[in-house]
Amino acid sequence: MLSADRQDESGTPCTRWASDGSDGPPRPAWDVRTEACTPALTTAGDLVERSVADALEAADELRCIAAPTPGETVELLLAVCYAAGCYPASEDEWEDWVLDRQPLADAAAWLRSQPSADWDLFGADAPFGQNALLQPFLGQHGTGPAQLVIEHVGDYNQFFDHHHLEHAAALPAAAAFRAMLTQHVYGPGGRARISGKETLGPPSPTSPSPDSDRGGFYGWVEDGAADARAQMGVLSTWTVDLKSSLLVLVVQSRVPADWSRVPADALKEKPRTLNVDRVLKAGDSLTFRTVVNPTRAASPGKDATEKKIRGKRIAHTTAHHARAWFTQRLQPAGEPAPNPKGVARIGAAADPETLSVKMLGSLRSTARDGLALSRAEIKGRLTVTDPEALVSALSDGIGRARAYGCGLLLVR
Repeated sequence: MLSADRQDESGTPCTRWASDGSDGPPRPAWDVRTEACTPALTTAGDLVERSVADALEAADELRCIAAPTPGETVELLLAVCYAAGCYPASEDEWEDWVLDRQPLADAAAWLRSQPSADWDLFGADAPFGQNALLQPFLGQHGTGPAQLVIEHVGDYNQFFDHHHLEHAAALPAAAAFRAMLTQHVYGPGGRARISGKETLGPPSPTSPSPDSDRGGFYGWVEDGAADARAQMGVLSTWTVDLKSSLLVLVVQSRVPADWSRVPADALKEKPRTLNVDRVLKAGDSLTFRTVVNPTRAASPGKDATEKKIRGKRIAHTTAHHARAWFTQRLQPAGEPAPNPKGVARIGAAADPETLSVKMLGSLRSTARDGLALSRAEIKGRLTVTDPEALVSALSDGIGRARAYGCGLLLVR
């Protein structure tokens, strides 16, 4: 959580102040869309500071973002473009946008049209990028900006400067905004200084006991079974609609799920259950979408090969290699389900050049340290060549990381 001072350490005002109509003191207000907060280098070689909206509108006049850690600002600019629907649909279109200097004015216009309350860094109810529920705990647990700025020493970084944890000098709002974004993108987890028991309170008396029916897929297989997901055929995928702050989750399984314990206020609408019962025939044409974890096995070396040690999995990180990975799993008519390398095919053929392939952000696990999964979204049209193999691919999924939302093949 960020708290606001009227001035920064040099005496320069760092926020605007607005009244909410009550008799209380005015509160700080700082709109991340329109305040100058994005340091950039222009094509003329000048260092300037632009607002997020202005940076998008005048993108072709800027050579690069010049913040201490520019990646976090680029992530925000990309997120706005995707939310505004202002992005190329394919790798080829991306290249055309770059060569033709496609303007991003539509993204800037969308951003300016959004409710200002959603973008207020110091909003009373929903401060941008922060959790307002932590506000009552700042007095006891809050520290100075040394912990916010990832380049400062804080309590985990010992190599950059001499800002100790309780360093009290205030930050300008623009610097605090960028530092907050940096923590979202690069900050290590597990550094909370506030106990969850204090902020969340004791367990609810109505909370289910460990032995009660916990909903979802609990109770179908032995608790703790290593292959529980595979036994129940659970696969999932999701999409995010940033315009409406909506997460759409699709879950497929061989057994019915119980979603009754999902808090009602967490759902936009009640979960819908569909029974899939369709006969597939060779020659059927289907549109499809899948999110996969494309990887390859690195050579383990001569000694390891002789000892039958498997090579380390290496992630594919480009659309070109993800397309090649999926192409290996296509099954031309008349060919067997396993390809010559033993890779299971999906019982359908397609023209690889017509496929839409988009690399998605890496997926990181909070449960397994160091786990980072590359992901690619692949869409296009398939022609059924082996109905039995396709049914297996539809029910079992394809590729790795199926427990992490990869491998579900959606067709219609």
